[in-house]
Amino acid sequence: MRRFLLLLLSLMTTGSQASHEVKGCLGGWVDFTCPYPNTQQGFQNINVINKTKTVIRSTKKDEWEVKDRVSMYRDTKNKKLRVIIEDLQDKDAGEWKCMFGRIESVSVDIKLNRKAVADKDVCREPFDQTAYKTAQTTITCEADYWSKAMFFCKDRNSDCEDITEKANDTDNFLIMSIRNVSPQHHNGIYWCGLTSGDGSYRAGLRQIRLKVADIINFQRSPKVGDTFEYFCKYSEKEKESVKFICKGEDPSICHPLINTTRENISTGRFSMTVDQQKRNITITLLKVKQEDSGTYWCGDLSTDGTHRFFHRMVLTAVTSTTSTESPDVFVYVIAVIVCAVVLLLFVLISIVTYKRLSLSKRTRHGAAAQNTKEDYIYEEIQERVTNPDSRHATKTVYATVDFPKNSSPSLHYSAISFQQSSGGEGLTLKPSSSACEYSSVKQSPSAANQASRPSEEPFYSTVNKNQ
Repeated sequence: MRRFLLLLLSLMTTGSQASHEVKGCLGGWVDFTCPYPNTQQGFQNINVINKTKTVIRSTKKDEWEVKDRVSMYRDTKNKKLRVIIEDLQDKDAGEWKCMFGRIESVSVDIKLNRKAVADKDVCREPFDQTAYKTAQTTITCEADYWSKAMFFCKDRNSDCEDITEKANDTDNFLIMSIRNVSPQHHNGIYWCGLTSGDGSYRAGLRQIRLKVADIINFQRSPKVGDTFEYFCKYSEKEKESVKFICKGEDPSICHPLINTTRENISTGRFSMTVDQQKRNITITLLKVKQEDSGTYWCGDLSTDGTHRFFHRMVLTAVTSTTSTESPDVFVYVIAVIVCAVVLLLFVLISIVTYKRLSLSKRTRHGAAAQNTKEDYIYEEIQERVTNPDSRHATKTVYATVDFPKNSSPSLHYSAISFQQSSGGEGLTLKPSSSACEYSSVKQSPSAANQASRPSEEPFYSTVNKNQ
């Protein structure tokens, strides 16, 4: 006998109807489907009737229509009408019909329970559950012996999205576990319920309001064998409640370790001290072991019997100082790498700068050497003066010599000094008494051809003249 969800199907001839009985819970909801009658005619009027009163009338196709607590979706593609009745009340009990024109498609007889009347009754009060960011939480729904017909869904506007495939079905329980909880994805209302064999009829029986909250998180890494202490701070509203410590990734099902029914208590290697004035709990763990690694929760038991948590601590037991000192070593290694990179960049910049300066210097020197090449070459020949008493200066004569036509033209100058007399020793005259004479000399073609020096620069020579 199925006590809480009876599905009675009856197929009748023309003018008859299929009838279903569904047991729901006050405050819950019922979702059922009415297939189109087996006829080719179209339907202008489609109504949902409770007893004899029309509750909602279809005016649209392929979209939800809502009136008070009743929603309707006319699915023209699949030829069916879906109806949801929310927040069930006493007046909703009784027969509901889908009418396509004058043809009745299906009727549903809703039976309502006011409250739980037995331990196995699925009609239970809604409850609030708090989950914590990045942690894990578990929602558990109790059922009667017909647990295989259970489902789990999340409320999304006019519909409740079935997420049963993410849950685990055990004896008389449907367990939904959520990992890495986030407020964006997991805040909201969930439902446990029972469904018909073909899934056409569902009844939402218990509401779970899940709220995602922040919590104080910290990490500790004590050494194996050491005595370890940590602290949990609680608020004023948690002052009079019983405090406890539990271990596990999921606080909703974590394993209790110790609780305080008096100011000081100890169990095995764990002990707890409560400072009422500072609202502080001190937890001491003796002789830390490797298996002590895990997640610990500080919480309290509220007066309504629910658990609240205010601290989350992740403990990692280490066997050496390597793990605890690794952050400093890491920082040191990073600093050395950064210094090495900076030094390398400085060396590379210096080398590039030096090469550029050297290249620039060689370029300037080459240009200077080329630009400072003497256009003229001077060779001085001192004048010999035969007359010792002579005070006349050396006379210099300049001559201009033309190069051959096939050679680049340039001027050759000769400075010739003449002696004043034919005899005597040559004396160098004072520059102040010098006199200069210039003459232009043409180079003979034959001589030019023999001593052709194309592209050579002009040169100068000084010749002494005896006076």
